[in-house]
Amino acid sequence: MPVVDTEYLKQIDKARRDLRAFISNKHCAPIMLRLAWHDAGTYDVNTKTGGPNGSIRTEEEYSHGSNNGLKIAIDFCEEIKSKHPKITYADLYQLAGVVAVEVTGGPTIDFVPGRKDSKISPKEGRLPNATKGVTHLREIFYRMGLSDKDIVALSGGHTLGRAHPERSGFDGPWTKEPLKFDNSYFVELLKGESEGLLKLPTDNALLDDPEFRCYVELYAKDEDAFFNDYAVSHKKLSELGFTPSSKPLVKDSAVLAQSAVGVAVAAAVVVLTYLYEVRKKMNYRFSFLTLTSSALPLLIEEQGRDLGSLCFLVSAHQPNIFGVGHPFTPSPQEGNGGMLYSITERRSVTPPYADVTYAFVGYGDIACSRGGKPRLKPAFCSALDGILHDKKYN
Repeated sequence: MPVVDTEYLKQIDKARRDLRAFISNKHCAPIMLRLAWHDAGTYDVNTKTGGPNGSIRTEEEYSHGSNNGLKIAIDFCEEIKSKHPKITYADLYQLAGVVAVEVTGGPTIDFVPGRKDSKISPKEGRLPNATKGVTHLREIFYRMGLSDKDIVALSGGHTLGRAHPERSGFDGPWTKEPLKFDNSYFVELLKGESEGLLKLPTDNALLDDPEFRCYVELYAKDEDAFFNDYAVSHKKLSELGFTPSSKPLVKDSAVLAQSAVGVAVAAAVVVLTYLYEVRKKMNYRFSFLTLTSSALPLLIEEQGRDLGSLCFLVSAHQPNIFGVGHPFTPSPQEGNGGMLYSITERRSVTPPYADVTYAFVGYGDIACSRGGKPRLKPAFCSALDGILHDKKYN
């Protein structure tokens, strides 16, 4: 099992960017998506074998009839792997599938890294056979642990790409725009036979079964419903047999903040109280403001990206802290790429005490060091002061 540490996550982020550019330039989203599906689709929920473990890179497996042509995608991924060697093949193939959907206009799919590589290939015959019908589809997908909804939603991925006769014996695209991820697969399916468009026996099976058909009709008229269900089903497929050891890590500063204050939500009062203390020491005038709870989301929505380098956090157990105006004692801790300031207020002076910890993280140009102590730069303080004095925020 790979160690999903900060360095691993950095390589995942860089690989994601490289994949976006590569897939866009090569117009290879369909085959990258097929690679991800076929590596994951061998999973057997009863024997706990197969699944998204990178084994499709072995000659034994990519030589299976159902994987004809996928050596092309495997070689494409090797170019990304050479730049980011820490990433497992299992993670890389699934990341490629996620990116393939996103860059062609499809939904954003949650991706959790940490899959372990394997070179043990399952026997041939675990993937769907395009010449068969309803019973076969259920046998294949139920074996993976997936549902009827998953079967139909994932079938909608055929909105991308086309069949090649030298690979499958079939020829043609399923939709008129085979490099665009949308709900047109279902729209075309309900139209019946259309010149130049492909409909496999497994496609028509979705209309033959009433359980399947209800999802086809829903997705044909409601693309948002399709995107939502597809994202969930794709994530399930990409994680078959994979249990993350912990929640996906986020940037170091956020990890540090979570460890210091627990579950957190945004709160600007911390910044104000801290700036009050800092500015007194730096001879900068700053008047304390109290933000209302209704104004805080507006502040973050309108100014959060502009401030950019600041993340506000407050204990989720005490969300209604607006109105606290007395000064607190800031306690800075160094973090990679940022500075975490935690402030603890004792809400009760008699047992049982009700301590609430607030925190915010400063990055980049807003922070500097004077006399070995962290400070917020005057330019940032001035800009924030002007923003927070806007009447609509208080």
